[in-house]
Amino acid sequence: MKKTLMLFLFLYATRAVAQINDPSMKIIKMDVFKNGSSFVVFEGKITLTQGVGTIRGIPDAAFGTLWVASLEKGIQIDELKAVREKKAVKRNAESLLDMLKANTGKKVVWQHRSEKVSSITAVLETVTGTDERILVTLKNANQTITAQVSAYYDFFEFPESFTNQIDDTTQTTSLQIKTNSTLSEAAFQMVYFQSGIGWTPSYRIDLADEKTAQLVLSASLINDAQNLSNTRLSLVVGFPHFIYSDIESPLTMRQSLSQFLQSLSGADNPYAQRYTSPLANQSIMYERSINMTGETDFGNFKSREGVAEEDLFFYDLSKVTLRKGERGQYNIFSASVPYAHIFEVNLPNALSSDGYAVEKKEPYQVWHSIKLENKSSQPWTTGSAITFQNGKPLGQDILRYTAVKSFTTVKITQSPDLRVTEEEKETTRKEEVRKKDGYYYDLVTITGEIVITNYKNKDARVIVTRPITGKIITAENQPKITQPAMMRNALNLENNVEWDVSVKAGEEKKIIYTYEIFLRR
Repeated sequence: MKKTLMLFLFLYATRAVAQINDPSMKIIKMDVFKNGSSFVVFEGKITLTQGVGTIRGIPDAAFGTLWVASLEKGIQIDELKAVREKKAVKRNAESLLDMLKANTGKKVVWQHRSEKVSSITAVLETVTGTDERILVTLKNANQTITAQVSAYYDFFEFPESFTNQIDDTTQTTSLQIKTNSTLSEAAFQMVYFQSGIGWTPSYRIDLADEKTAQLVLSASLINDAQNLSNTRLSLVVGFPHFIYSDIESPLTMRQSLSQFLQSLSGADNPYAQRYTSPLANQSIMYERSINMTGETDFGNFKSREGVAEEDLFFYDLSKVTLRKGERGQYNIFSASVPYAHIFEVNLPNALSSDGYAVEKKEPYQVWHSIKLENKSSQPWTTGSAITFQNGKPLGQDILRYTAVKSFTTVKITQSPDLRVTEEEKETTRKEEVRKKDGYYYDLVTITGEIVITNYKNKDARVIVTRPITGKIITAENQPKITQPAMMRNALNLENNVEWDVSVKAGEEKKIIYTYEIFLRR
């Protein structure tokens, strides 16, 4: 069959991620963190020759985390060495130069693009040069021709046969283990920390009634590291601290000594760490007119029991099969939890210690939120949370980390039927009461009023927070007041004030408070 080679496609090559490709070594367990990293445990039996065994392939291990030990008593490891070896392979031709070299010695019909040159049938004797400058020697009964050719100007036909496989060599890497053993085979374990696989939590909150919600946690597993086959995974909740997680182990043999030392010098830079960005703070609102029928129970599965280890929490997944490049989603737990509807509004500090009034932005945004209580047996890790009621999506927010027996709030949507306004006025002033750093300060008394109007047809619990600079004298409705750390010798206190008030349907409620503040003249 006549074969015609007329067009070559340029292929984009990417460096393969190093990994273990030894069939005798299997992944026994993997702890997967949310920041895109994992701790891997390999085990397997290795053939030993005079005490030396080989593990084919070297993983992308982080510096200081790659360890190998024997699972059998009495076997000591004297040396762990990373080596490179050349191996003969056949590969697909990726260029015109490759294709011509693969078919050297075969009959070829050569045609130059120019119409003035007729085709020549000959044997392709030699091929030399580079992709940019290819020299070929063609020989038939009448002549021997040496020409420079290219994929753009020249056509080649192989009237008898041709191949697209070329002989080549490739470099393979392996770990050589030198032991004191006289056995012909022994079991070993290898552990290391790597990047390239992580998980992301997602919550579904179904408001079953006015007091109880069904909370469902699922995990999205992203695998860009290596093939997993019936692997036991543990999804970790917590904050892993691996200071060299972004620095490759020297055993990967991809860095020179100077490059390795340079990477170590920047290891304590917190801005160089990968995957440290928090979950994007993005709200997605849905129209309530979406029509969804049916009563699907998304929590109808057996919850996975987690295990606490010091400050970390582990959810076990058994027999996970996920090839490199694939993604998977797995249900973790479902729980009925108590909740309450609340409405939140944050007011700015109305007056700074320099006496400048803060710009008002009325009407202030009032957020309809739900306050969830964690009465389950495991902590809730930070993740996206979408809230439903009667099958309709209400909104999406972030559910923050919530320890057992504590509370968290999740925003649903803004509430235009609750209006919050505020006003502050100076009521008294005592001049030049204090002198500091050469300046005189007046003691000013401020009276503030917050007005909450509920246009809803049902009662509302409203949480109003406001930072106040100065000494609080009076405050109605018994707010919760906390005082953060302040600068030494500061004249004015800093306060975070939180009012938790109930406003009946159609009611207007006022909150009056007073405070004193030193203002520079």
